[in-house]
Amino acid sequence: VWEHVASGMYGSVIVSSPAYDQTHPAAKEFYIAFSEVYNTADKGLFKGTNGTIGSFDLGKFVHARPDLILTNGMAYKYIPWIGTVSRIPLNNDAEIFYVKPDEPTRWYIINAGPRKSLDFNFAAAMIDVLYPLPLLNQHVVDNSHYDNSSISANNMNDSDESAGLRYLISIPPGSGAIIEAIFPEQGFYFGNDHDLASILYGSGFVASAVDNIIS
Repeated sequence: VWEHVASGMYGSVIVSSPAYDQTHPAAKEFYIAFSEVYNTADKGLFKGTNGTIGSFDLGKFVHARPDLILTNGMAYKYIPWIGTVSRIPLNNDAEIFYVKPDEPTRWYIINAGPRKSLDFNFAAAMIDVLYPLPLLNQHVVDNSHYDNSSISANNMNDSDESAGLRYLISIPPGSGAIIEAIFPEQGFYFGNDHDLASILYGSGFVASAVDNIIS
């Protein structure tokens, strides 16, 4: 199974109830899938295979050492560069997700794995977890201080200590989550794994909040 997943044989199906938008605010939706590649021909970070076709590397898999971490099927697909002073260019043709400040957004996050867990967050923005409901007090921030940072769609009553905004949600391999977020002001927001080395392997994306876009 792990060899199939690491070779790109995975997917997801999103099933929405007809009543979904009656109980949750309408939102701009995005689908993001993370997955890993373990290749016998890959010679290391930023070296790659030099055009050589490899096969699944069981040794790298056992030691959880992926050669690349893909975002929607491609490494660095949504990351133009890393750093400011010592900038590392990654993809001159990188795609960026555009949203409006204070626009409700819904993100379907899939972690295909097959090895590494994903500790997902948005840099500089809070998230509201719709599914799965987080454990009691896991990464919870008091809603009252962040009224403009989430659409608060958990629909839990105030007495439930697990309700509230979060800066991070842990997604194991072979799992997914649905989160919502509002980006409170114009700027760039980075969706990433808290294992920050995964960015160098290709994982992550940029959401740009700007006023003059068409939803």
